Parts: sequence; C-alpha cells; structure tokens
Amino acid sequence: MKKTKAIIDRFEGDFAVVLAGSESLDILKKMIPEGVKEGDVVYITITSDEEETKSQEELARSLLNEVLKEE
Repeated sequence: MKKTKAIIDRFEGDFAVVLAGSESLDILKKMIPEGVKEGDVVYITITSDEEETKSQEELARSLLNEVLKEE
C-alpha cells in the first residue's frame, strides 16, 4: 500500500483539484472526506485487491464464453 501526501487546491464543480507533488489530480468530491476545505492536507491511498481482480476476470471470461457460444 502506498500513501501519498496531497493538498486540496480548489473545488471545481463535482471535483476537488488535488496537488500531489508536482502532479494535479481531479478527484470526485464525493470521494473526499466531509468537511475538507481548500488548503487542507489529505493522504491518497490506493490498494489492490487480488481476490476481486480474479473474480472480475472470471466473470469477464464467463460472459465472453456465453457470447461466443451464441454466434
């Protein structure tokens, strides 16, 4: 798991513009904790889920097999 420090730069419509180092990210406001305002420091954490990935791959494979059998 990687945790990145970022700053809320501003809000534009449904998005928060977040500065992480020299990068700017647009993140949906609904993904930002309630009460966070411009200038606040936040942390962005992205994790992977191997079990869910395998499940999605199996579902996609199953759907593709169904479509190919119908032709």
